Amino acid sequence: MRRMSLVRVLLASTSIAPHALSHGASESSVHVSSTKATHSATSQPGRSGPLAENAMLKQILDVAAQARSADQTIRAEAFSRLREYRDNHWLAVAYAAGQAPEQTREPLIAVLAESPLLEQKIEQGLLVDDSIPLFVWQQCLSRAGGRALSFVLVQVRSETVRGRALAAVTLGEFLLSGTVGAHEAGKATAALVRLSSDANELVAMRALESLRRIPRHAAPFMNEITAGLTDNRPNIRAATAATLISLGCRSKAVADYALSTATAEKASAVERAASLDALGHFAPTEQLLESLRNAAGNENSTISQSALRSIQRLGPKAAALDSDLLALLRNRKSHSSTSIVIEILSKREGMQTTIEPLLVECMQDDRKEIRADGLVGLGRYDTLGPASKSAVITLLGDSDPIVRRRAVDVLWRFRESDQDVARAIRRQLGIERDRSVRAALIAATQPSKGRGH
Repeated sequence: MRRMSLVRVLLASTSIAPHALSHGASESSVHVSSTKATHSATSQPGRSGPLAENAMLKQILDVAAQARSADQTIRAEAFSRLREYRDNHWLAVAYAAGQAPEQTREPLIAVLAESPLLEQKIEQGLLVDDSIPLFVWQQCLSRAGGRALSFVLVQVRSETVRGRALAAVTLGEFLLSGTVGAHEAGKATAALVRLSSDANELVAMRALESLRRIPRHAAPFMNEITAGLTDNRPNIRAATAATLISLGCRSKAVADYALSTATAEKASAVERAASLDALGHFAPTEQLLESLRNAAGNENSTISQSALRSIQRLGPKAAALDSDLLALLRNRKSHSSTSIVIEILSKREGMQTTIEPLLVECMQDDRKEIRADGLVGLGRYDTLGPASKSAVITLLGDSDPIVRRRAVDVLWRFRESDQDVARAIRRQLGIERDRSVRAALIAATQPSKGRGH
């Protein structure tokens, strides 16, 4: 028999005598007969497995719901019943916590976390494979705080992937919440660094995610974390670089890794994209800009968008690539890339004359997303040429309501100074049926103080 069936066997072989919490007609009975509970649970759509088939689980969840009652007496008695369940059927309560909606889960986690046998029971629970979700144990330990640190540190060297994964997440939670002292914090961070090179990729990735969340604790360990840049797993190398950058590291090792990987044909798309995204955090050398230039027009949208985000992050320092961005705007291969290019170029000083005709072309694109993006770009300018203004007025009658709304947002500033704009707005208001667009049109007919922006 598989280990994960332990909870199911336990539940199937356990019967609990029916009880009731009596608090008047306004409160329903919490405990029902086994037959009635089973029928009630299995008749609910969307429930399956032990939760649907076992009366005890239904009873546990019902009591957990009562534990959130506004009535203090009802709540106290419900918590008392949950503690009885916990003491006699610990794994069943943990399993119920994994199945319960988030609000109902809270009382279950609370009674599990306060148990003096918490660490012992979790160690047993970790052997139940995936019958009980790992987040249940993590939430219990986080609630227990510093008193559970020793147990979690032991899990760093656990032979089970679940034990090490639990440590990778929970140690980060301890450090983030400040529930451990300075000495213990150092040990916890060192343990996370150890886990960041774990043989299991899931464990290593979770440890790196935790390190990114605790920069104050992780910063002293940058040299140790940097070793991950030479890991033989592409995802770990990429995640290590992202972690180091988030910690403020701008070392030559990270820059060299990002540059070499960004141009490596054998690197995976994910690793190349992560490296390109990292380049935006470094000084724009000629080699760096050339890497971004080559990648910005890549057929792989993930790679091209990562390069464009770095160009955007570099701001005016990447102005040498503006001609390449203009070429991308003319081609408009994808909505996502076009949106980023417009975001970059429309914020460049002195570029309006060059980019405005291209934005008009975007507004005539067959794709509604790109038409909307063109309007967003024009909306950043205080003045518009006649051709641009005419194109925006035309889009007041676009087939897509989002595009029509964006057109209103561009034109409202000119409604008092331009009679053609004012007439177009009134004309569209007379035929507009979309509620959001109509509200924008009504606001656009009001005096300047009547429209808040």
